[in-house]
Amino acid sequence: MSTQPGATATGARQRLLLVVLAGALVLALALALRPLVLNRERPTAAPTATTAASAAASTTTSTVVLGGSDPQLQATKDPFRPLVTPAAASAASTPTTVQGAVPGAGTGTATTPGGGVTAAEHKVVLADIVSQSGGRVAKVTVDGTAYTVSEGETFAGDYRAVDIGSSCATFESGTTPFTLCEGEAVLK
Repeated sequence: MSTQPGATATGARQRLLLVVLAGALVLALALALRPLVLNRERPTAAPTATTAASAAASTTTSTVVLGGSDPQLQATKDPFRPLVTPAAASAASTPTTVQGAVPGAGTGTATTPGGGVTAAEHKVVLADIVSQSGGRVAKVTVDGTAYTVSEGETFAGDYRAVDIGSSCATFESGTTPFTLCEGEAVLK
C-alpha cells in the first residue's frame, strides 16, 4: 500500500482549517462574553422594581445604572411619573371642607369626568334657610366662604338668589339656574 502525497496534505489542511475555525470561535465567544465578565468586577446598582401605585405616591426619582460609571448610559427618569402634571390634579388631590356643614349633607369633592375639578366651577352648599322679619334668607357657602343672601341678591361673583322657599332655594350661576335644598351641594 502506498500513500498518496495529496491525501495527507489535504488532511493536514483540513485539520489546520478546523484549528483556525475553533480559534476564531473561541475568540468570538471571548469578545462576546467580555462585558459580562468585566461587569462582575465592578459593583453596580441593581434596578429597583416599582409598581405604578407606589411610583405615583413617591416624590423621589430612582437612578438605574446601566453602564457602570459612564454618565451617558445612566437613566434618571422615572418611567411611571408623567412628564407634565396639570395644576388641576394638585387641586383635585386636596379636598375642600366646608366650615359649619349641615349634618347629613355629606362630605367629599365632586369631580368632572376628566378627573379634576375644573377651574370655573365652585362648590355651592345651601346650609340653611332662615325666616326673618323681611322674608327668608339663605345661608350659602361657596368654596367654604359663607354668605347670607336674600332674593335677588348677587353673591360670590356671578351667583344670584332667585327664589328662596321654606326648605329649598333657586339660584343662578351666570344665566344657568339650579335649585338646592338644605344640606345639598353642587359644583357650579
